Amino acid sequence: MAQVFQYIFSGLSSGCIFALIALGFVIIARVTGVYNFAQGQYMMVGGMVMASTHTDKFPIAASVVLSVVVVALVAVLQERFTVSIVRDKVGVVGLAVISLGVGVLLEGLALIVWGKNARSIPSFEPGTFTLLGAHLDNQTLWIWGATLVSLVLMLVLFQRTTLGKAMRACALNPTAARLLGIRLDRMAILAFAIGGGLAGLVGAIALPLTSVSWESGVTVGLVGFIAAAVAGFDRPAVAVAAGLGLGVVENVAAGEISSSYRQLFVYGVLLVYLLVRDVLGEGGFVARVRLARASGGLRQRRRLRRAVSAGAGHVALARASGDRMRREPRWAMLLPLVLLTLMALAPLVLESGSQAMSAAIVILLSAVAATGLTLILGLGRMFSLGHAGLVLISGYTVAILTVNHAWNPWVALAVGVLLAVVGAFIIGWLTLRLQGFNLAIATLAIHLILLVFVTQATSFTGGERGIVGVPALKVFSLTTESQHDFYWITFVALLICLLVARNLTKSRVGRSLRAVGSEQDGASMLGVNAFRMKLMVFVIGGAMAGLAGGLWVFYLSLAAPENWGFALTISLVTYVVVGGLTNVYGGVVGAVVVGAVQYLVTSQTAGLGESSSEYEVLLNGAFLIIFLLIFRQGIAVALSVERVKGYVARIRRGKGALRGPTEGGPSAGPMVQTGTAGSAVAGASR
Repeated sequence: MAQVFQYIFSGLSSGCIFALIALGFVIIARVTGVYNFAQGQYMMVGGMVMASTHTDKFPIAASVVLSVVVVALVAVLQERFTVSIVRDKVGVVGLAVISLGVGVLLEGLALIVWGKNARSIPSFEPGTFTLLGAHLDNQTLWIWGATLVSLVLMLVLFQRTTLGKAMRACALNPTAARLLGIRLDRMAILAFAIGGGLAGLVGAIALPLTSVSWESGVTVGLVGFIAAAVAGFDRPAVAVAAGLGLGVVENVAAGEISSSYRQLFVYGVLLVYLLVRDVLGEGGFVARVRLARASGGLRQRRRLRRAVSAGAGHVALARASGDRMRREPRWAMLLPLVLLTLMALAPLVLESGSQAMSAAIVILLSAVAATGLTLILGLGRMFSLGHAGLVLISGYTVAILTVNHAWNPWVALAVGVLLAVVGAFIIGWLTLRLQGFNLAIATLAIHLILLVFVTQATSFTGGERGIVGVPALKVFSLTTESQHDFYWITFVALLICLLVARNLTKSRVGRSLRAVGSEQDGASMLGVNAFRMKLMVFVIGGAMAGLAGGLWVFYLSLAAPENWGFALTISLVTYVVVGGLTNVYGGVVGAVVVGAVQYLVTSQTAGLGESSSEYEVLLNGAFLIIFLLIFRQGIAVALSVERVKGYVARIRRGKGALRGPTEGGPSAGPMVQTGTAGSAVAGASR
């Protein structure tokens, strides 16, 4: 029993960390409606500040206070310079992506300022104590005490004070809160300051029991998000209890089953919770089916779907979708075509074996995967953060089959793409009914589960070292052993993916999905099966990710976890956002622009002692924030000939400089706020 209590009490210490992170999630979401994906990085910054000040011989109390203040200030800056600017212009998902960009930016800054090495400090009070046979560090008491005090203070704030009730009113009914004289901007600043301060506090007091590095905020933030989601982002006490429970589950599972797979249990809890809630929860699948049966809606929808599939309703469906892609003039795609031409000419001017040629090949591989993600994010309006997991599935499949089993490279590549398609189908079937950021978190959890598996299953995947010695792929006289040959092979693969994506967006499936994005209820009444259409696009995007992963492993001759980790997910999302969610060429444009800028920056800073990954992380975060704030429809749309002519015409008329893209509408993409209320306001203004 002493060993069991050891696991439980150690789990409570970890659970307190998760609980305080979850409490910060709840406070910010409860007041502002923002699901702040940077909460885990807040803790990382607090831990780094604590470690730095301890090295400089600061008193412990001063170091803790400074950590809290610095992180609270960072949170306020995020609210002022990102959230407050676009709160009324983008939806919940858009705000979540901006906060994701802030988190990535903080990681890049931490990587440059503090480096890659993990840091830790001694306990505030050296020594241990015994509780029911469990031996615990005295620092545990600090963590337990901070969690208890923080929870009590937050409950008193929201339940007993006028200020707390005013903060709650801002999220429940912002319009009524304004009419009552409540300053929403001040309440938002206060919420972010409190949420950031709590993360800074836990980062400081947990540092003696853990270590902190630039990337440690991702895992902690995800587990904190799970606890906050269980609480519905509205109940602080439930969030704390859920965080404590997750900590105990993680430690007990690690002690009794396997410490190597401890994170799998937490991610598994997340997936089970989301899927069960979607099926059995309020407004879930079962409730929707019962409502449809009671109203006779299922029969009506089946009849309409048969009518649409037979040819009726195509005109109405095209009108519902806006059918912008079909009416768009050919010369509007000038920028993508110019970039594709330059990409075709690149091998003629770049030397084989040069750093520039290597960067160009990585850009091409990323563009193939990003084209699939453009379909998922833009056409399907599915906020997925697990696209790199499909790249990983294909890459490891090819490596295992060719190296361990001596398969023909072409057959291995075909099997790798096929398994990526199967994986996309299974993941999509399980998760695509989830809404908004729940889909993002579920797909991210699946990707992280895959990363844990390939890292720990050393006999099967080679562990951290990976699988080395993947043979070359030959296409006629071309071989992947030559960089120039490999470039042409990948370029042809990219053109095929673009052709498939372009035809898909102009097909009935594309019109149906644009209609669903514009008005899902109306599209459903026209007989559109939204889930089936989204699953189809998700699988096609997964096939492109599988093709990228298979080619990637032939280029590197290596399959390792670091090649397709969370950083690749962030990079792919950045490419799509920068290029343009609603443009079929958006992923390619973003990959070329962001990749070229990263290459130029890293080549110029190569002599300063920093590795390229530091600036790549920093630039990804900066690009995500800037383009969601300014060019929300991306470069491919903002710099089309049609847009440029409009900009020039406005300047000539003297109506000001460049403006951001028009908000709303069918082509606005999943990041932009849409809905019936916005349409009514627009109609009234006309």
